[in-house]
Amino acid sequence: MHLSVDQLTGVISNASWISELQAERNAANAVGAGGEFVVMEGGVAVGHLGITNLSGGTAKATGVLIGGASILRTAPITLDLAAPLYVPLYSGRGAFLGWISLTKGATNYGAALWIKPGSTNATSVRLAPE
Repeated sequence: MHLSVDQLTGVISNASWISELQAERNAANAVGAGGEFVVMEGGVAVGHLGITNLSGGTAKATGVLIGGASILRTAPITLDLAAPLYVPLYSGRGAFLGWISLTKGATNYGAALWIKPGSTNATSVRLAPE
């Protein structure tokens, strides 16, 4: 385990798996760009995501994915103006998870994995400004 003023990192493992952990300090007064984003899968729009900065260093994500899966979640904003997003979908049989950048002027606003029921692989998606 490594501990700095703003970040904690470590590893949890057993004989058959390993998982790296990372935690960052919340930015209580974060001011990021937020905005409206298109969720892209292989160059095709598959959803819409809106990000709003709330008070106290929190971001609110709202949106919808193709097929009607809804996203509604709040997450803390880190000191480098990013927000982790984890949204369970399809009654717990899927999920949408990744990191969203709230940095003004950024060209890459984030990447996520979209796990759908009946699929053996997670789909990689990216966020593009609208």
